[in-house]
Order: sequence, then C-alpha cells, then structure tokens
Amino acid sequence: LGQHNAELVLKNIEANTRMTDLGARQQALEEELARVTGERDVQRAAAEEKAREAEAQSAELRYLRTALEQ
Repeated sequence: LGQHNAELVLKNIEANTRMTDLGARQQALEEELARVTGERDVQRAAAEEKAREAEAQSAELRYLRTALEQ
C-alpha cells in the first residue's frame, strides 16, 4: 500500500508539472497572439490612413482638373 501510495504521489507530481508547463505555454501563446494582433492593428491603421490620403489626393486632383477645364 505504501509503494502504491508513493506511485500515486509521483503521478500527481508529474500531472501537476505538466499542468504548470501547459499553463506557461498557454500564457506564452496568449502573449504572442496579443503582440501579433497589436502589430496587425497598427498595420491596418497605417493602411487606412494611406487610403484616406490617397482619396484626399484623388479628390484634389479631380478638383484641379475641373478647375482647369473651366
């Protein structure tokens, strides 16, 4: 009975170690996801700003073209 109990204790320790390792891995993955998501959001904002600038330039060119035609 004592040896069986010792084996169960070791298995419990192993299970707890695996849980700790998995928890650490999950934490690392969540942090990586947050970092990548943040980078994507920054890139998206930059792309949207460039699109607004391009639209403003296009509107200005249309305005100038109309003015030249008149």
